[in-house]
Amino acid sequence: MAEVAGPRSMAEIRDDILTDIVLEASNAGLTPNVGPGSDEYILATGVAGACMMLHARIDGTKSACTPVTAVGEDLVRHKEALKVPDAPPSRAAGKIRLTITGTATIPDGQPGTLPNGVRGAVLGTWVSAVNGDEVDFRIDEAGSKGNARAGSVVTLLGAPTNVSQEASVSAFEPITGGYDEETEGRLRERVLNAEANTGGGSWVQLRQIALDTSPAAQHVFVFPTMGGPGQQKVVVLKRFDRDALSFSRVFPSSTLDVIRAAIHADVSTGVTTKVQAAADSDTDVSLLATLPQSSLAGGSGEGWLDVAPWPPLTGPETRCTVTTLGPTGIVTLDADTAVSPIAGQTRVAWWSSRDMRFHVRTVITVGGATTAWILTPDTPWIDETGQGPAAGDYMCPAAANMDAYSETWVSLFENLGCGENTANTQLTFNGRGLRHPFIADTQKPGLTSTFLKELQTAHAEFEDVGFAYRSQTSPAIPGAIADPPNVLVPRHFAIYPQ
Repeated sequence: MAEVAGPRSMAEIRDDILTDIVLEASNAGLTPNVGPGSDEYILATGVAGACMMLHARIDGTKSACTPVTAVGEDLVRHKEALKVPDAPPSRAAGKIRLTITGTATIPDGQPGTLPNGVRGAVLGTWVSAVNGDEVDFRIDEAGSKGNARAGSVVTLLGAPTNVSQEASVSAFEPITGGYDEETEGRLRERVLNAEANTGGGSWVQLRQIALDTSPAAQHVFVFPTMGGPGQQKVVVLKRFDRDALSFSRVFPSSTLDVIRAAIHADVSTGVTTKVQAAADSDTDVSLLATLPQSSLAGGSGEGWLDVAPWPPLTGPETRCTVTTLGPTGIVTLDADTAVSPIAGQTRVAWWSSRDMRFHVRTVITVGGATTAWILTPDTPWIDETGQGPAAGDYMCPAAANMDAYSETWVSLFENLGCGENTANTQLTFNGRGLRHPFIADTQKPGLTSTFLKELQTAHAEFEDVGFAYRSQTSPAIPGAIADPPNVLVPRHFAIYPQ
């Protein structure tokens, strides 16, 4: 049923009232005065003003009628009506890297503190640990204050024999997943999930249990019949933790245990339910974009920084990569162009795969030639971790809004779902073994034209944009059903002029 549009203005309501007066008076053989200043005109104007207030009130509350558009307290009322429980704050967890002389046993519950004084403890007993081993570590208190980025020092209290008092947060599984409260978008997803379907033991219920148990769970997908009848798999993805510079979707194992216990407590023991984290799949992308000219050439100031953006892609080239590193930030860049950058003027952006941001520098001296340009920046390219470019990193021309592009690019990847877990048609017959919710319905897993459309929507200065290179377009399907499904995560990235 089409929505009936309300009146456009108070004058429209007033004129409708006056028309009714004229028509009814005509039926009685009368000709009333409804012109400006008449009693009827004044009355109709007053009534129209009151009606417009009512219509404005109705229009202002339309968004509250459905959780799809409800916000704030309106969304909370939908949650309460559906008896969706509050999502409690979650405890951060990850791994810490130990410094050990010889071998040592790390006991379960071994305490330690983060630099901000927040305490945590080792999970499980680790026997015959050696130098460089990483052990599970979970924070005692819930909340974001328990998150710690890679390399942060964890002080072990009463460290075991042969173990240094100072440990460091793992680079592969930093301490993340601590959230004070869930975001409005995540609450909306839980409410919509509760409305979508009902039924004991359904895949919807499995998602709901996982989402309700830990706000660290951003997306949850279910694979019914994964392994055959009576077997199913629940896959949990976490959001990126920008503060901890953790751009992994792999859910911490110790927090996954909490979700696993909650699901196993509610689901029939007659069904085997495997709870698993997704697997990261590093993805490299370069784009070809049409942006406004530099402001130096009369552009809007929202496009390229230089009149001649450098390096451009030449011929079949699809990206420009760092090949070697020199002292004081000097890099050798594999760019096929024969046109040299202009010393003291050309600005070049380096994408760091550690903090997932562009870092722009002005090139002050230029050496080398085609495929081996030697660039010296005004200050070394350094990311938030204090490190510079590595071989294989991408460099591209600098634009005015590189920071905004960085944030949007990371957010687009963060909203991807995992791919399928099997290509076995016996398991996916009638869709039962496919990912639930279905890929066609929500959280697409791949890099498509829709992905780029969202980038273009977020940044109107992109007149056109397309892929120059994609290391993969969608996550690979694992070879065995015991393996986790893959989810794309960003690694190298660059934007070049079309």
